[in-house]
Amino acid sequence: MPISPVPFIDLKPQHRMLREQLLRACATVLDDQQFILGDHVASFEQALGEWMGLKKGGVVGVSSGTDALLASLMA
Repeated sequence: MPISPVPFIDLKPQHRMLREQLLRACATVLDDQQFILGDHVASFEQALGEWMGLKKGGVVGVSSGTDALLASLMA
């Protein structure tokens, strides 16, 4: 019996709902040229921490998923 592949999830409906908001946010970051640290990263860290119910300073943005895994292993 042949094994059927697991289908990928279709993210188009989610993207469609957030598209304009995502494009505005990306344009703002590109216009400000603050890709590392800066107000945008601080706002993201704070908002994510509040959403997760963490104390201030509980979220740290990193450059990639690999860096996130490395930081968690080093901690």
